[in-house]
Amino acid sequence: MLYLLWNKGNISLGIGLILIITCIGLFVLYSALASAENNDQGKGLQVTTKNILEQVENLYNEKEYTILEILAKKYLERVPKHYGVRCYLAKCFYDTNKITQAIYECLKILKRNKEFDDIRLILANCYRRKNLTIEALKQFEILYKRGNRSVEVIKNMAELFNDVSQYSASIKLYNMLVPMTKDNREISEYKLILAKLNEKIGDYAAAFEAYKARLQLTPKDYDTRKRMIQLYLKVGNMGKVISSLEEMLDYDLPQEMKLWALELIVKTCREVGEQMKALTHIEKLIDCPGSNVLEAKCVMADIYCTLDNLEAAEGVLTDLSMEHEDNVEVLTRLATVYEKQNRFSEANDIYNGLLVVIPSTEVRRVHNLMSNLYARWGASMLNGSELSDVTESFKLFSMAIQFDVTNPYVHEQLAKANMLIKNYKEAISQLKIAMDYSEESNYAKYYLPLAECYHNINNAFEEKKALTSLIKAEPENSVAHWKLAQLCEAQHDTKGAKTMLEKTIELDPNMIEPKYRLALLYESEGYKDGAINLYRQILRLDPANEDVESNLKTLLNFSHDLKDQTN
Repeated sequence: MLYLLWNKGNISLGIGLILIITCIGLFVLYSALASAENNDQGKGLQVTTKNILEQVENLYNEKEYTILEILAKKYLERVPKHYGVRCYLAKCFYDTNKITQAIYECLKILKRNKEFDDIRLILANCYRRKNLTIEALKQFEILYKRGNRSVEVIKNMAELFNDVSQYSASIKLYNMLVPMTKDNREISEYKLILAKLNEKIGDYAAAFEAYKARLQLTPKDYDTRKRMIQLYLKVGNMGKVISSLEEMLDYDLPQEMKLWALELIVKTCREVGEQMKALTHIEKLIDCPGSNVLEAKCVMADIYCTLDNLEAAEGVLTDLSMEHEDNVEVLTRLATVYEKQNRFSEANDIYNGLLVVIPSTEVRRVHNLMSNLYARWGASMLNGSELSDVTESFKLFSMAIQFDVTNPYVHEQLAKANMLIKNYKEAISQLKIAMDYSEESNYAKYYLPLAECYHNINNAFEEKKALTSLIKAEPENSVAHWKLAQLCEAQHDTKGAKTMLEKTIELDPNMIEPKYRLALLYESEGYKDGAINLYRQILRLDPANEDVESNLKTLLNFSHDLKDQTN
């Protein structure tokens, strides 16, 4: 047969040689098996066993897996407890990705001897390949406890603990890996993993240290810089956000990353009140290829408005309006600038023009803006005291309501107008409507004018209710405490008045009138020392207060006379 194969014209010399070697190998193996079969349980079998093991080992080392599998299976049918051969069979299955068969062989071996650590390692890796996380972790843990602290074992355990959300255990193991590793690329990767894991458990200090360590190894790792900046944002360290972004922008960043950094630094600078710095970076953003120039210039106008540079804001927006005639964002901003300049008529013209061109989805928004415009326009007329001004403001408020009846700002301004003309009942009505259309968190600003209205119509019960509600909403509001103290005095509630006066002074030590009222109250109760102390405090604030000076002298003379009588 070999001769025929050798001489067959369509088979190459190389293939012929391979076939010859394979046939010889099989002949030797089957000879060994036959020898094993023919020997009894004595000395002859031991020799055969040794020969088989050597052959299996050689086959494994030479990666002759197919022949090894055949030989091992045949032999184990006759000698099932030969665990040396079974070990090589398990390794063979693992190397050829026959994972289920490898697991079976490993379990058989470990059932006989639990100290086969190399087999347990194969079993652990088999479980990982099968995504049997818990089973794999159990095997790696056994190896670890038995003293196997190799990189392979520790790394696998670290990854598996991460997979099962045991982050602290994973962190401990990754920290062990770092000093065991010489490759900086691997160390850098471990540092990134450590940073992410420490973020998950809320150890932000450790996360920052890990990020910094990674950046020392890979300074141009922009993704890591981005992650660290996002963590600074998460913990609210805006100063570090800005400084880190500025450092990042010193590098020659990819376009996408540069845009991200510029947009974020502008946003952050604005949030912390660094408007000039925000302006510097928005200019860079406008010049950056790929940026949304329209949006960036709108933000620039917003920054100018914040800086009260309305002329500059108007200039930017006017130029934009020429390029984008129907753009809602541009035109509404320009209208707002006009409003801030009390150019209400020009703002109104913009809004009316927008109503002609905008889609129906934007109409409600513009109506709301117009409602605010008319409300502010009317409010601007309330600074005067002439009735004609008030009358004109009412016309504007009426127009504001037509555009948005649910606008609480309009009703708030209507209340102020009615208070100006002493129509307190209508003012109360408008304040309550404003509250109905407001979030509960915004109620506080309505309580003080409500209390004032109730005071002016002699409704002490509702006045007290409004002031109490304000104090509940804003416990540190000194004015509310002072107003309530005055109400308690009017109702001859001395105890309540004293409590409110003391709290008022605690909240605002520079208020003179509450100190004076409390001093008088202390005098009436015979608490002279308390009154003297308060009078002295008032004189430090207002040295020319003759009434307080007179009261203080009287009390001091009284105290001296009392001391002389005692002596």
